[in-house]
Amino acid sequence: MHIVSVEDLYPILKERKKDAEKGEHGRLMIIGGSYGCINAPVLTGISAYRAGVDAATICTPRRVAPIIQTLSLDVRIRELLSDSFITTKDAPLLIEEAKKHNSVVIGPGGGGNPDTKKTYRRFMGEVKKRMAIDASCISALKININKINEMRLVLTPNIKEFRKLTNKNISNFEEACCEVKKFCKAHRAVIVLKGEKDIISDGNKLFVNETGNPGMSCAGTGDVFVGVLGAFMARKIDQFDAATATAFIVGKAGDELYERYGYGYTASDLALEIAFTIKRVQDKI
Repeated sequence: MHIVSVEDLYPILKERKKDAEKGEHGRLMIIGGSYGCINAPVLTGISAYRAGVDAATICTPRRVAPIIQTLSLDVRIRELLSDSFITTKDAPLLIEEAKKHNSVVIGPGGGGNPDTKKTYRRFMGEVKKRMAIDASCISALKININKINEMRLVLTPNIKEFRKLTNKNISNFEEACCEVKKFCKAHRAVIVLKGEKDIISDGNKLFVNETGNPGMSCAGTGDVFVGVLGAFMARKIDQFDAATATAFIVGKAGDELYERYGYGYTASDLALEIAFTIKRVQDKI
């Protein structure tokens, strides 16, 4: 078992070329948002920019799109055909839109509607992109879990979501490490099991991240997490390396906020802290 440290981030947090052009640092597609949960994909998009992605596009239902546009001047919007939540009629547009992007985040704020989950499954089955899977999209995989083997997925469950996905009654940290590694090996996936100590595995390696604190239990921190992860993957960084860096950076940002605010910080605070944390880590490399 390897404990993640700054040294593990060397290959990832490189300085940019002085003549870098738009798009060289990735284009991220975010699929999510519903009329009952508008803020989640916005947090994901802002976090992706704070992690250095060049462009982040939120694909969201038409009633949600104009509201998101008022919440952020930076994220791009792709308005879908559906009204309040993503449905199967959005699938062709989403599949076409994916061609313009390097990586995809699926799930933030998408809700648990069966039609939305069906759309997620179709998209994941037809699009061969690096994908970070969060929230309702994790439960969408359970219906045909063996399909994961054919995809390029990074899953970001908490322990409750992982138990539901695997039907395993995991009771301690050692069991969790064993089951995560076993799942990743069986399904050719990468998992970041978020918790007091994050467990990261690709089925061969198993890393443990110890940054972070209980203040990160506030709503929206998972949306920040997948935004950073999607941004790193959009730069064509290896999925396991991207997952490792994300766990360390997001947890470290939470620790820096705790030093200033105690546990009284929000997901918005965390999103804005990401860039400062990355800069501080880069200065140590």
